[in-house]
Amino acid sequence: MGALMPTYRPVLPPNNRARGFVKASDDVETVAIDFTDLLTGADAVASAAWVITTLTAGTGDTALAIAVSPAASVATPVATCWLTGGKTGAAYELACTATTTAGRVITAPAVRVDTY
Repeated sequence: MGALMPTYRPVLPPNNRARGFVKASDDVETVAIDFTDLLTGADAVASAAWVITTLTAGTGDTALAIAVSPAASVATPVATCWLTGGKTGAAYELACTATTTAGRVITAPAVRVDTY
């Protein structure tokens, strides 16, 4: 069996509240958040932290997780992570908080992820 290849999602602006997607538990999905609209002047995204919250428990062995490889990354103004796993029938919320070079902390609205 070959290596799993990530499925690329469009870059999501942080002010788009109507976002979310469905993910198969055995797929690797990419999520990218574009912070352009929230940056001012020469400010840039220096780092990003991702948090997964379970909204609805599902069945199966593996909860949704942020992949270790490839690792989450920042290429300002975009923060990117790769998702693996996810229990069948579960719903999750994925949140991204960026810290800027000016020291600002910006949290994008959460992305809903439903797994099957």
